Amino acid sequence: MIKMSCPYCEAIHEVRKIKRNESIVFKGKNISYEAVHYECSNCHEIFDSAQMMDENLLAAREAYELQEESVSPAKIISIRESYNASQKAFGLILGMGELTINSYEQGKSIPMSSNRLLLHLSENPLIFFEMYERNKNKIGAIQRERIESSEAFKKCNKWGGLESLYNHLTDSERQIIENRTDVSETSVTHIVTTMVRNEIDKPSFEIYAGSEEIDSGKFETKTDLGVA
Repeated sequence: MIKMSCPYCEAIHEVRKIKRNESIVFKGKNISYEAVHYECSNCHEIFDSAQMMDENLLAAREAYELQEESVSPAKIISIRESYNASQKAFGLILGMGELTINSYEQGKSIPMSSNRLLLHLSENPLIFFEMYERNKNKIGAIQRERIESSEAFKKCNKWGGLESLYNHLTDSERQIIENRTDVSETSVTHIVTTMVRNEIDKPSFEIYAGSEEIDSGKFETKTDLGVA
């Protein structure tokens, strides 16, 4: 026990921490979680400190995420297999361990907030590609070859990301796009998406629709990066 001021007795008494299961409506959902409180040894009333209230709110939020946003074992397996990755390789790429991924896939444990976020992010091939580039030296050559041969990886490798686009443009071209975002008060992603859609609608792109083999020498495409 510790001594602290009881708000009911308005005096200092010994208090003890107690844990009990409670329910709360969080974001419209009924959530059960374990709350922690103080109990006064004199009046036996229960009360919270400011820190305890914050901790209980975090516990309720975590319970909500586990209930409503949890990643199922089947989903984790599906994401991992889409990249042809072993449990060990997948864990190392995401910054987890092999035993951690195995435990999740077996349903023996549930991903907590940070790992749950990483698993959700890894479903996006472009984000997984960034994770892979940072951690690929941690896995063996055979695993790298398997992952890089997966359709999901090939697709994201083709697309790259804004970082890849940034590196391929000159300083003046980047400045033009940035100026256009300032004028239209939008993002680079929105600007580039609009430009691509406008380009696809042109007759010169009709030859690419539904075709798997294209003679790259037939057409020359030009994109206007000027500010409208």
